Amino acid sequence: MTNILIFIGTALTTASFVPYLRDIIRHGARPRLVSWVIWSLLLGLMTVVSVEEKQWASALVAGVSAFGCLAVVALGLRYASRHVTRLERVTLVGALLGIALWFVVDSPMVVMMIALAVDALAYIPTFIHGWQEPEEESVLAFACAGVGEAIILVAVWMQHAPLLGMLYPFYAGVFSLAMVATLYASRFWYGTGDIEAAEAQYTV
Repeated sequence: MTNILIFIGTALTTASFVPYLRDIIRHGARPRLVSWVIWSLLLGLMTVVSVEEKQWASALVAGVSAFGCLAVVALGLRYASRHVTRLERVTLVGALLGIALWFVVDSPMVVMMIALAVDALAYIPTFIHGWQEPEEESVLAFACAGVGEAIILVAVWMQHAPLLGMLYPFYAGVFSLAMVATLYASRFWYGTGDIEAAEAQYTV
């Protein structure tokens, strides 16, 4: 049963990149590339840590997510704006300092906590962008990711995984769903209309 849940959760997490990548190509989504570059680096490192600790579910979802983030960066460089704000520069410096600290810490748990803190820092530009320009982010993508991570969290909990194995699915699910809430709240606050209608303009 848990393997089925992990498969479903990973499939949803993987599928979450499809609408985002589609919207980038159609000039709908405009990702903040600093966020996605940081996530690509961190998720790659999280994958390595999870493999070393034999937390296979976390390693799988982190690895899939790292690949998806790299795809967003690649398409974003071609289709989205490359402008970097002052906040994003500060965020990038903070993230690089966190990654540097990663390599001098010996404890897997502390390493994971540093990684999650830096990952959360990288979310700041995307949260701000989602609030200011909600039509340039994909609700469907973040919703699929959040649900997928929640399913994986349930699976690893059922397997009695240690805290280290549950941290990333929990964190990723909470932040993905928080992004969905931010996009809904922004569209409601600014009166930009029905969310399904906003998504429909990017579909065939």
